[in-house]
Amino acid sequence: MQRCIWAKSKATALGLLLSLLSFAVLAANNNPQPVGPYCYTTTYTSAGAVAKTEWYPCGPSAPVWTLNQAQSTVDITPTDGVTFTPTKAIYSSGTGAGAACIMVVKLVNDTALHTFTSIQPGIVYPFEVIDVENTTTTCTGIRGLY
Repeated sequence: MQRCIWAKSKATALGLLLSLLSFAVLAANNNPQPVGPYCYTTTYTSAGAVAKTEWYPCGPSAPVWTLNQAQSTVDITPTDGVTFTPTKAIYSSGTGAGAACIMVVKLVNDTALHTFTSIQPGIVYPFEVIDVENTTTTCTGIRGLY
């Protein structure tokens, strides 16, 4: 069961810091209710008793975590038959003239090459790529996102 609550907290940076610190202390001690906007999930035993209550920030001020977001980039030079660490995504600046291009790649779980036509410049594609082939690839400015 998930419930959301709004506990009283000051709308200042210090109030927010104190709320987060109290959340960490209360969560570590498994105490029932931290200060601030928090949601909680309660797990029950088969007998119906409360087994565990987990608190986490929620509401409009809650941080958003994206598990697959990129943290770094690397220039990729198309080279036939050379594999590299799988990317989280891939980017191309186009053909140099800003037009769509062709990219021939091998994805992380495939053994065959795939030709993607009409790769638009400036778009991040969520492809886990391990190889970008030089033959027939017209894209330039290729970057792997990690």
